[in-house]
Amino acid sequence: MYVGVLAQLKKGSATSNYRLELKIDKCNDFSCTVGNGNCNTATGVCECNTYPDQPDQPMWQGSSCNAPVCPAPASGIECSGNGVCQEIDGKPFCACYPGYKKLNNTLCELAADGQLLPISVMENKIMSESGYVFSTRFKGNEKTSLGLGKYQMFKMTFSTKFTTVTVNVTGEQAVDGVDAAAAALQNGRPDMIVAVTDKTGLKMDFDNIDLNTMDYEGWVARDLESHDALFKTSEKAATDGETWYVTVLSTAYARSALDYKLTIKGTKADKDSDGATTNGDCTRLSWEYGTCSGGQGTCSLPYADEKVCECKIDPDKGLYKYNGKTCGQKVFPVPSYKLDDPSVTDSIKMLVPGKSYVSGKEFGEATAIDLEPGNWDYYVIDSRGAYNSLTFKMSVGNSDLVKSSGVLAPLLLVKSAEGGGSLPTLETDPKTLFDFEGSRTNEQTIVVENTENEKIANRYYVAVYNQRYSGAALRYTLTISSSLANSVRCLCCCLLLPLCCLLFLYNLKVFFFPYFSPPPFFLSFPVIFSFFFSFVFLCSLFSLFSSEQADLRILSLQLTHIRVQR
Repeated sequence: MYVGVLAQLKKGSATSNYRLELKIDKCNDFSCTVGNGNCNTATGVCECNTYPDQPDQPMWQGSSCNAPVCPAPASGIECSGNGVCQEIDGKPFCACYPGYKKLNNTLCELAADGQLLPISVMENKIMSESGYVFSTRFKGNEKTSLGLGKYQMFKMTFSTKFTTVTVNVTGEQAVDGVDAAAAALQNGRPDMIVAVTDKTGLKMDFDNIDLNTMDYEGWVARDLESHDALFKTSEKAATDGETWYVTVLSTAYARSALDYKLTIKGTKADKDSDGATTNGDCTRLSWEYGTCSGGQGTCSLPYADEKVCECKIDPDKGLYKYNGKTCGQKVFPVPSYKLDDPSVTDSIKMLVPGKSYVSGKEFGEATAIDLEPGNWDYYVIDSRGAYNSLTFKMSVGNSDLVKSSGVLAPLLLVKSAEGGGSLPTLETDPKTLFDFEGSRTNEQTIVVENTENEKIANRYYVAVYNQRYSGAALRYTLTISSSLANSVRCLCCCLLLPLCCLLFLYNLKVFFFPYFSPPPFFLSFPVIFSFFFSFVFLCSLFSLFSSEQADLRILSLQLTHIRVQR
């Protein structure tokens, strides 16, 4: 900036005195958020408003006083660490996390209306040999049973990265200390959800529920014996800390209040300054994860790895492999073969087109075992994408009296196992196929077809489930078959080939060898038909040699299968 001064000299004076004063308004091009503070014209800095009764406590912060500041308690943690500060109606207020409500519209230190105050669990207790254990039936925990629609949250903050934590909850009918509404339903069955969430507790609209860190299957099946969940802290836990919540919810449609026992145990894999890693201790986890369902898999907790259980093959006959997060499910191959036999060829592992495979004969348990309510049977198909269609049919084999009574509730589910896909469950998944109409009858059928828009996968999981509320054990027969639509075309080609050859020769005789006397058989066909069948012959040849690669693989498979059987 330049400033020029033009002075008029007085007569007889060689100099002129003047005074120059410059005033700069540093707030001219800058303003604070209206109502939140005022700009100091000398410094150009916003001076934010403070609380009327606490002149040293600012209500706003930031260069323009646009960020609300909620009064902190003695701990110095805003909203007691149980919420976030937000602007509501032009003033700072704490928006509390699920499970908490505001105290004086600022501190989130009270339990949500009608609920129990969340319990803070220390990290060192979780990492101890016995872990953290809570039971509504422990002495001193009277009146902590959960009535209908009630929940209890457990808050944990971790300071170590890659910590593996397991949560196990068992439930039962509450015996005392419940409200009148729950007491009226004492003869019913409790129903609970166990959800693990990060940052905040479970929202009652389930907006933040994570199906990967909750026992969704246990909830859908209304299981009370054991809900198991596992989660791992991230790398940022070592620098910023990481907060997790476990929420035990007695659902509003339960038929009894809930008593429960909660166990939280943890362990961590570590890395020293030299980069050497130490695996976590599986014995510090819940029984389901620590032993992989009693030795049905091998537990391993390497550094920064998500997988815990490596499932094993049946050690007795090798006819199935364990599967699932804790290796708790048997999965039988279709057709049946020894999984641990390296001499088994691919032709044995795949289906023969046109052949029907029946459970109990060609695959599955040799001796039929009734499927109790709440239980699953699983199978896997090695399709290699080679078939044009796969058909899965489940037929109920119970007595006519049981079938007609409507007490059974079986389900047939089929899901692609591409890319290490998980087993079919009751979880909503667009990849899981089921027969909606057939689910109301005693026969369910699912057909998977190879189309231009959707190709048959290389592997499929098949599940038969007898739902928890079913009134009887399920006796069923599962039939699996494959088909090859192009095989009909090939058969027609083979039948037409000899006839077309003869007709083609006749066509040549008519035009090029008029003096050749053909057998009377040829003379009975007009020339126009000879052209037509010649065209069919050429098209058949083209169709035969341009068949999809899958056709050739299947034909080769059939011959190989016959050779192996002989």
